[in-house]
Amino acid sequence: MRSSPTSPEHRNNRVGKKEIRASFSRASSSYDLFADIQKDVNRLLMVRLPGRAFRHGLEIGCGTGILTKMLLPRFHSGRLVSIDMAPGMIMEARNRVCQSRHCIFMCCDAEFLPLASSARFDLVISASTMQWFSGFYDSLERIISGHVRNGGVFLAAFFGKNTLPELAGALSMAFPDNDNAIHTGLFPEYSQVQNRMNSTFPALKVERCIIQRDYSGLMELLRALKFTGATPRMRQRHALLRSARGLRLLEQRYLELYGALSASYEVILISGTLKR
Repeated sequence: MRSSPTSPEHRNNRVGKKEIRASFSRASSSYDLFADIQKDVNRLLMVRLPGRAFRHGLEIGCGTGILTKMLLPRFHSGRLVSIDMAPGMIMEARNRVCQSRHCIFMCCDAEFLPLASSARFDLVISASTMQWFSGFYDSLERIISGHVRNGGVFLAAFFGKNTLPELAGALSMAFPDNDNAIHTGLFPEYSQVQNRMNSTFPALKVERCIIQRDYSGLMELLRALKFTGATPRMRQRHALLRSARGLRLLEQRYLELYGALSASYEVILISGTLKR
């Protein structure tokens, strides 16, 4: 029987900040080689970025600095504050932008920003990060209302609950007697995000995009997740997933269900100019 959202088993499967920080730090050196999906997400944000310069910017979850470097030309006379909770990611990002005087890096948790309550930015942007928030809606609304100035731009793209449904389905078929919920089931749900934003920040637009990827085999998919830090260690994990037999069974069930090793990534985007 599967655990309910409020059961002790479900809570034990939640991913803690310590695990998230460690997972992304471990993946910092391999991230760029495997982050094809995250690079697609960056491009989705850049095409929505207004074509003007900014004076003060805040980037939440800079990772290895891929998006940071794309943003810096917009701050030729301004400054971008880029934060990430994983020390390894911050180190890679610093190396990428060569200590640009237009960028300041901070290693901190975006849900507890060490910024003055009066700190306001004319651009707040975040890619592939906010799905990891433990208090998603409270933190999102606090960032928008507290740190985006009137007339400022807010841009965020994060993964939704319907990410990797194929993997979840294959797990359920391969191991029907186990709680096979994957961490994406705890990500934000599109309709709820849309309703919440419409009621609190109606000037911001909420969109949904599905990115589809084909993989040559199950291990290619799992490596892409592991080496981008997207599989933080959880308290419960099916023992068979650590065995060759279990992995073969999972790949077989995956192919039986979907006919190919194809994976879907749901991206939820929030964009617009804040008007108070």
